[in-house]
Amino acid sequence: MKVCSLIISALLSPVIICGQIRTEVFTWHADAGPVALYDDTALTDKRIDIYPDINENMAGCIVCIDAELESCLRVAIEPLGIFFVKKGALAVNTRNYDNDSFFLYEAPDMASRCVFQSTEQQTVIVYGVCNGWLWVEAKDQDRKSIRGWLPPNMQCGNPYTTCG
Repeated sequence: MKVCSLIISALLSPVIICGQIRTEVFTWHADAGPVALYDDTALTDKRIDIYPDINENMAGCIVCIDAELESCLRVAIEPLGIFFVKKGALAVNTRNYDNDSFFLYEAPDMASRCVFQSTEQQTVIVYGVCNGWLWVEAKDQDRKSIRGWLPPNMQCGNPYTTCG
């Protein structure tokens, strides 16, 4: 009976893996090519190629990211399982609608120093994750790359909607 209650409580608990919250993102197809998903952290055992949706402005596939490793990011695709992907192969849209600002921070904490602010809604590339915050690369008004931590309330991991 103990094993059964342990399994039930695990199924009903929030989805947290290794202290990480699963965060919705999408595959990023900058060159319209596929994004490779791997079975191993060395990114040598390719399992699946995900292609952009050509009927929807080359939109990517929604996946959930839950961990950052030195060489890659760990993602889950239901019901297929857990995979690994290169850093920079995933993205989210910023949720700063109506000319509101979004901010990037030095650390994954609202109390940390702000390193970037923009009113331009944009797709930002994901390079890391920590407790729902995403380490991303955005562009300033001169199209220069800026990296920082994007808070969860400013992330839209759905390439088809505004997450409104």
